[in-house]
Amino acid sequence: MAKRKFDGNSDLFKKDIPKMPEGYYSGDKPNPNLRAFVEQHIKERPYDPETDNYNVSPMTDELQVERTEPVYE
Repeated sequence: MAKRKFDGNSDLFKKDIPKMPEGYYSGDKPNPNLRAFVEQHIKERPYDPETDNYNVSPMTDELQVERTEPVYE
């Protein structure tokens, strides 16, 4: 059986590129939306040290990473 030449028009390889939501941020630069986000949430739920409980214990477990795992790179 002869091989068919791939023309790239197959529906298998066509994917719709999703639109990013308004205000989406990803990158290595400072986030331009961070200040507005924090200010908005401070207005909605201001920090109250009397009632807010943020006791989070530190991570004390050792990380076991193999050289083949992406996190090692």
